[in-house]
Amino acid sequence: MKKRQIQALGLIAVAILIVISALVYELAFTPVIVEGVVEWKGITGVKDNINYYVEITVDTSDSVNNLEKGNTYGYSESREDFNKVQVWDKVKYELLHEFSARIYNFNLIRSYQKSYYK
Repeated sequence: MKKRQIQALGLIAVAILIVISALVYELAFTPVIVEGVVEWKGITGVKDNINYYVEITVDTSDSVNNLEKGNTYGYSESREDFNKVQVWDKVKYELLHEFSARIYNFNLIRSYQKSYYK
């Protein structure tokens, strides 16, 4: 009888560990989707070490960087994404918890220049 109780407790402990591991994985690796407006763009570095930055005022909360709506934050992004947008463009992007200042997936929602000149 004791052996079965120990086995049952062992199975319950393993199940609990699996659930906890799944929750930790979900929190750590699920991207956070944020929307905002590009306020500033900048490039730093020389030759092979060039970095592209955008400063975005968030329209939704950014839980990765603990930002509420209306706050501004500087993010690093790829050259391709950097060239997609202009200042005042509305954007939607994804952040990963382990790379809080790096944009993972970047999309233009509305171009300021196209909407301004209509």
